[in-house]
Amino acid sequence: MRIPWGIRPRFGAMCWITGLVVLLGWLGAALPVLGQTTNGRFVITVRDPSGAVVAGASVSVTNEGTKQTITGTTADSGTFTTPLLPVGSYSVTVEADGFTKSVIENLSLNVGQEYGVTATLQVGGTSDVITVSGGEALLQTTNAEVRNTVNARQT
Repeated sequence: MRIPWGIRPRFGAMCWITGLVVLLGWLGAALPVLGQTTNGRFVITVRDPSGAVVAGASVSVTNEGTKQTITGTTADSGTFTTPLLPVGSYSVTVEADGFTKSVIENLSLNVGQEYGVTATLQVGGTSDVITVSGGEALLQTTNAEVRNTVNARQT
């Protein structure tokens, strides 16, 4: 059966429009999944007693459960940002020449959290260690997002 010439152009346009609507529907359904994450990260700022940032400080972030460690060095801004990490309890160790080593323990990282940690180093020898246990207040200051962790019993 032949399609009359007057219908043929409209039929082709309908196929394009239908295909575009289906494609946009798939993309719209997939977008909420892209925003979901099961990880978080630390943004660590290192300061000296006067409040000035310390560039070049060595930073180690250790998962207290798995003992997996991420290491890095603070930038000129005195900050080190970890890659995305699994949720859990972490400790942060900071060292720099001319300062005491600082250890901050029991930092609880939650889903989607960007946890700002400030380590203030004291002047002294590298063999001296200052340990802060219990971590800092769980206040997220890097953005205004609100997130929550839901366990299997809450679903």
